[in-house]
Amino acid sequence: MEQTKYDVFISYSRKDTAIANHICKALDKQGISYFIDRQGIGGGQEFPEILAEAIVGCRIMLYLASKNSYKSKYISKEITFAFNEKPDGSILPYIVDGSLLPPTQRFIFSSVNIRTQEDHPIDTVLMRDLCKLLGCEYREETREQDDEEGKPKAEEAKKIDHESVAPSTPSKRKRLLLWSQKRKKWLAAFFLTIASITGLSVYSYLYRYRIVEKLGEREGMVLVKNAMGYYGFASMTGKEVIPCQWDSAISFSGGLAAVRNDKGNWGYIDKMGKVVSSCQWKDAKGFSEGLAVVMDDNGEWVKIDKTGKIVEEVK
Repeated sequence: MEQTKYDVFISYSRKDTAIANHICKALDKQGISYFIDRQGIGGGQEFPEILAEAIVGCRIMLYLASKNSYKSKYISKEITFAFNEKPDGSILPYIVDGSLLPPTQRFIFSSVNIRTQEDHPIDTVLMRDLCKLLGCEYREETREQDDEEGKPKAEEAKKIDHESVAPSTPSKRKRLLLWSQKRKKWLAAFFLTIASITGLSVYSYLYRYRIVEKLGEREGMVLVKNAMGYYGFASMTGKEVIPCQWDSAISFSGGLAAVRNDKGNWGYIDKMGKVVSSCQWKDAKGFSEGLAVVMDDNGEWVKIDKTGKIVEEVK
């Protein structure tokens, strides 16, 4: 059985040291062990083993999000590594300066409850949340505790710094994960890595690297699929034209494309994304010579025109 080495890994920008120190003091009062890199281990290394072991060996990664951290390539690497190695819900974003997460991170943390210092003060709400996640009891602030501040604490022995790291004992991971969860995590980590290297928005990669089918130049459209599994259309240069919002889609033909909604019904859209034939068919094919073959509610194949009107049955 795998065991944790400590409770929290603190990922932060050196420019936010004051806030990080405040959090460390609050963790000490709660008796929560943690790892924090105070001297810049990653300074001359691509991604040092000691940080990798620290991330694997923690139960929660507390990411101090700020304008400073958004610019740090080392923090991007830490987040990417954590997404690959940690179970879902192990990374806790905590915005410390009231800023808005950049598009890349908004996508990565789309299913995570993002906390802010304004709504989750460090000494109270944040500590309560961490205690709940760690399964320990929150210790209320007392005057006696305040008077003892500055004296040697028993909890100090629990603090783990990079200067005294014990042999790594990785955290317990879920033995079985649904394929969809793994797939989303891998894709998210891939997009974050690419974006951190190039500085480009993750959304451009959703379109440029998840192309399902290329159409001829005559149509000038590319059928694309984003990381969430939804279909849409982009230009030949990768620019979004029709947002990825359909459960499935077929390439344009005759100026229209067949699309399937979340109820499993098919319809047709034009190149502006406007629905020209409502989603009412059980299956659908592309248009040819002004007609398309679709399946009605009775399972019968019929031919329709571009307005959705049935022209004839298919025998």
